[in-house]
Amino acid sequence: IFIMASDLIRLDKQGMEGVISQTKMAKENYDMAIQSLKRIIEGLNDVWVGEAQRGMYERYKDSEKTFAAFSDEIGEYINALQKTLAELPGKDSENAQMIRRLM
Repeated sequence: IFIMASDLIRLDKQGMEGVISQTKMAKENYDMAIQSLKRIIEGLNDVWVGEAQRGMYERYKDSEKTFAAFSDEIGEYINALQKTLAELPGKDSENAQMIRRLM
């Protein structure tokens, strides 16, 4: 555990590595779930033809950019975590500003 002079910034290297690994896995699961949902909705076109199905398909298509943007934001968050770990808390303030911009 690294503790900065201010005692306000603490960084547990193994803990951070665990968080990074968990976040990567969560992003992969999210991306796979979105792709699976896309296949299911597109597959419904083969067995269900109607206004409601078209509406669901259009709603999904409208949301695709949002899903992709969120996945990208998770990727940026992972990069910020990795950067923090690599530089250890020396640039914590700079990384905090970057993370705040993501939110």
